[in-house]
Amino acid sequence: MELLLLLLLLLLLLLLLLLLLLLLLLLLLLLLLLLLLLLLLLLLLLLLLLLLLLLLLLMLLLLLHIISSVNMFYYQFLN
Repeated sequence: MELLLLLLLLLLLLLLLLLLLLLLLLLLLLLLLLLLLLLLLLLLLLLLLLLLLLLLLLMLLLLLHIISSVNMFYYQFLN
């Protein structure tokens, strides 16, 4: 009888340990998912920054072109 009780207790302890391990694994998985999400967000931010930089470069090129055109016009007008 005592042996059976001991065995039952051991089984219960094992089950509890298994549950704890499962919980830990779930927590780890959640943490990993959060990290992945953060990485994705960072990548998106980087992409947005790159796009903004490209837009700025394009605007600068357009401005340069306009200045050049106006300059050429004045040069032709003066001569």
